[in-house]
Amino acid sequence: LDLSKNRLIGKIVRLQNLISLTEVNLGDNKLTGSPMPLPPQLRVLALYGNKLNFQLTPEFVKLSALESLYLDDNAIDGTIPSEFGMLPNLEEIFIGNNNIVGKIPVELAKLSNIRLLNFHDNALTGTIPPELGELSTLMEVELFGNDLTGQLPSTLGQLTRIEYLSVGRNDLTGIIPEELANLSDLKELVLYGNLFVGSLPEAFCVTGGIDLIRFGCGMQCSCCNNCIP
Repeated sequence: LDLSKNRLIGKIVRLQNLISLTEVNLGDNKLTGSPMPLPPQLRVLALYGNKLNFQLTPEFVKLSALESLYLDDNAIDGTIPSEFGMLPNLEEIFIGNNNIVGKIPVELAKLSNIRLLNFHDNALTGTIPPELGELSTLMEVELFGNDLTGQLPSTLGQLTRIEYLSVGRNDLTGIIPEELANLSDLKELVLYGNLFVGSLPEAFCVTGGIDLIRFGCGMQCSCCNNCIP
């Protein structure tokens, strides 16, 4: 079912009785309210770019076949349910640019097939779970524009397939872990807008594998030439 970009308004009709439905794309409309409940056999749920105003609830755990979840650019609030970690087939989570609060659940480290985590521009707090470094399939992490604190976990240096890592515009502190320089597939690293101290480890300059490093002007880097205030 693809009704994206149709200027649809109003609330989403109840979909749970459409037992053969596996993909729903209602993105880029003007829909409001909540899509719940949903058919349990869904593999793709794309509701991005609407005005939906509901909370993420443990009810999502019923979507055991879910592979891709696109809820970005809405007015969703509440927290990220720890039950997301119980979705065995989940590969992509896009919930950026909403009003989501609370911590990043450590249970997400159970998502053995996850490739993309995009939580940008919410109001997430707490620390980045070190356990995320156990996600060997992870290729993109977008945490830009939240209220995260603490240090950048050195365990993220275990993400051997990661290509994009963004933690900019948070309240992270401490030094940049040298372990991140070992990520041979990493193409872009976004660090600016935090409270990091010291210099970017020289190992980043020695390996030279990262195409773009976006860092704050308060941090020194011997091989970088475009800091961001």
